[in-house]
Amino acid sequence: MFKISKTLRGHSNDVRGLTVVDDTIISCSRDGTVKKWSGKIPSTVLNSSAGSFINAIDNIGSGLIASGGKDCIIFINSIDDTEVDVGTISNLIGHQNNICSLFSKNNLLISSSWDGTAKVWDVSNFETIYTLDNGNSVLDAIIVSPTTFLTCSSDKLIKLWDKDKVIQTFSGHKDVVRKILPLDDQTFASCSNDGTIKIWNYQGQVLHTLSGHESFIYDMVLLPNGYLVSSSEDRSVRIWKDFQLLQVITLPSISNWCLSNVGNDIVVGTSDNSIRVFTSDTDKVDIEEVKELEEAIKNSTIAEQSLDINRTDVPGYDRLEQPGKEGQTIMVKNHVGTIEAHQWSNNQWNKIGDVVSASGSEKKTHNGKQYDYVFDVDIEDGKPPLKLPFNVTDNVYDTAEKFLADNQLPSTYTQEVVNFIQKNTQGHSITESAADPVITNDVGASSPNKKAKRPLTILPVTEYIKFNEFKNDQLVKGLTKFNQSNGNSIDVPFTFEVSSKESLEIINTIVKEIFTWDESSYVIGFDILRVLVPKLGISDIISDEDLPRLILAFIEKGSKSENPTSLMMLLKFLCNLVDTVLFIQIFLTEDGDIQFNHYLIDLLSELKDKLDSLKEHKHASQFLTNLSTFVYDLSVLQLKKSITSLDLCIFFGTNKLNENSESLYRLAIAYGNLKTMNLKTPNWKFKSNESRFDSLIEEIGSLS
Repeated sequence: MFKISKTLRGHSNDVRGLTVVDDTIISCSRDGTVKKWSGKIPSTVLNSSAGSFINAIDNIGSGLIASGGKDCIIFINSIDDTEVDVGTISNLIGHQNNICSLFSKNNLLISSSWDGTAKVWDVSNFETIYTLDNGNSVLDAIIVSPTTFLTCSSDKLIKLWDKDKVIQTFSGHKDVVRKILPLDDQTFASCSNDGTIKIWNYQGQVLHTLSGHESFIYDMVLLPNGYLVSSSEDRSVRIWKDFQLLQVITLPSISNWCLSNVGNDIVVGTSDNSIRVFTSDTDKVDIEEVKELEEAIKNSTIAEQSLDINRTDVPGYDRLEQPGKEGQTIMVKNHVGTIEAHQWSNNQWNKIGDVVSASGSEKKTHNGKQYDYVFDVDIEDGKPPLKLPFNVTDNVYDTAEKFLADNQLPSTYTQEVVNFIQKNTQGHSITESAADPVITNDVGASSPNKKAKRPLTILPVTEYIKFNEFKNDQLVKGLTKFNQSNGNSIDVPFTFEVSSKESLEIINTIVKEIFTWDESSYVIGFDILRVLVPKLGISDIISDEDLPRLILAFIEKGSKSENPTSLMMLLKFLCNLVDTVLFIQIFLTEDGDIQFNHYLIDLLSELKDKLDSLKEHKHASQFLTNLSTFVYDLSVLQLKKSITSLDLCIFFGTNKLNENSESLYRLAIAYGNLKTMNLKTPNWKFKSNESRFDSLIEEIGSLS
């Protein structure tokens, strides 16, 4: 039986894709990064796509990996890339919408996309060989031979291609087909939103149907020992042997997005930002990890709306005395009346959560199924609205992506749909007509004479943007080099994954040396502070009276630097500092109302003055993005603490900031945040050809 051996934590959003190279795990995430793992620590960030989900990844050989996602680009990166700045060897451009999957074989790479196509690329020169025009969103594609390919799509069909021509269509699934997995030369497997896995031969016959999953099946992997493994939205990973269910592994995460393997060990990427490795080798099992996972599962909750139960018919604990079958789930009532879910696995009942009521609203029916909410979404005037069904137990991002894919809408609207769902499902009942979102490519296309005033679905934005990823080896080497060049003897930790107390000790040692530092050392200093300051506890900060003064002195020295790399790292540190007690101690005073002090005003002015002097530097674009991120984070802080004293107007309309698309977008959100607070803002007009700006511009206009 499989048990957990380790958990890898380091992503800040869902883990959407996995690949393994020489037993090294490499992952991609909705946080926009691709990470290479050393033990339990992400040792290297191989790719970073700011603000854009990365959904797919694969090893293409020769020390290279391919990754792609929301920004429609396939990035080719070296697995051994250890440079400070993430380097991309090549960008493959051609898709027009979200990239769903990547699969490499025979020196070829095949990519699938919501744009209705799969593309076959020659890895030797990164040129497109074939474009397979499916007509519907292609969710996965595999290479059978150098000229034969399989695709699956949102139209519930699987297609076999000879070059770019369809030669066979496989029909059998009742919902969207998510994934295809080659088993041998004669057969392949497919999984679907209908909760089944089907085993096919290439003549189009279904040889076996594996049932048991209770929701969408997202991924499959075949282990060297012949076990087939599947992962699902039903909180489970299931292991199949000879087409029979062998074991069910329940996880605390709802969406188990992706699978890979290290030998016969199973690697799972999940919606709780984690990667978990399961093994059948008892020598690899970590008892503490087993206990931690069991506790997390027991303490999880299951929404009653997702279950077909009658509370009065739920039995007591005596039901647990009867055996079940692998994967079977039952509900029992404990001695205080709470309903618990228990699952039969490894010849015993295991508690997998408490059943709770998530909403008091009436169920709504759509296409024969019941949902907590069914929203009307108007695409344009004069056309009937589209239906957006949602249950409170659904993964909001997957719901948004499925809605857009089913209706052939651009993936650039994913975050807008997510924001709309989250805003309108916050624990209260909502009727179908309570909100009327308009999704359109044309700014202002919705006429106020024809529609009620559109509710805000984007603004205000109240989540800070953080720079939390770090390369442990790089920090260790940097601090070692600092010791050597400055004649210091600062103790260099083996890892910067340290406790609050250890963080305070390292920070104090470093900042007390700042007055002897030269500019070449600022980068490593701010990089270490960026990583360690968020780890400090409130008691650590309050008990150290000198810490705010020393940190402020270092910030003031760093802001006077003319080195763009130092300034970039300073800004990353400031973004991570914003929502800490230390930031409040340094930059805020309380005189009746909370006020920003002159230190922050001077700092912002000094940073803005750097724009012209750095405009020709190769890192100018990243400096602009980091500066706009800091302005954005300050707008979030003002919202959260109702601070009205900071004038950020000097940044709105600054041409240099407008030249960078990502910088402009973050600055525009900051501008919109301040307008939602009715603060004084300049009459700033900005333009962009990117569709993600359309709704934001419309909302800002509605606040004028």
